[in-house]
Amino acid sequence: MQRQNSQRPTTPDGSSPDLLGRLGASRTAIVFAVLSILLVGAVGAMVDYSRFSAARTELQKRLDDALIVGAHQDGKRGIEAAEQLFDDMVTGSTARVATRRFERGPDGLSGTVSATVPTTLSNVLGIHEFELTASGRVRAADLRARCPLRGADPGPHAAPCASRVGQD
Repeated sequence: MQRQNSQRPTTPDGSSPDLLGRLGASRTAIVFAVLSILLVGAVGAMVDYSRFSAARTELQKRLDDALIVGAHQDGKRGIEAAEQLFDDMVTGSTARVATRRFERGPDGLSGTVSATVPTTLSNVLGIHEFELTASGRVRAADLRARCPLRGADPGPHAAPCASRVGQD
């Protein structure tokens, strides 16, 4: 009776295929773990960018509305009206206003607002908040004798426009 070769098969580098199989499985687990973190971070960044974009649009709209109302009043009253309207607007935005500034210039009213939007899933990547700014200007020449809010429901802040309606 002949004895069969009891030598185990080896790989070209001399290691056992069983050991290579075990190392391959652990490598796969490590790669999967790293890619999972990156995937959650990428999905989180997309979700957070969507929230950032919505907050930026909402902040710009608030600023534009405040500038239109403030531009209809003279001097410091216009700035105060714009600030009051901006502060009183209730929104569903997650943006936290850091600074706001309205200025009366020779040609109209301008404003700048900066805010931060906290992140949710992007925290995995170490990003805790996005910063955003909005700016705008309403020139007195653009207002003319017509209220830009005419025909719309401007809400309780329509007082500057109410005196202009029907004067065309």
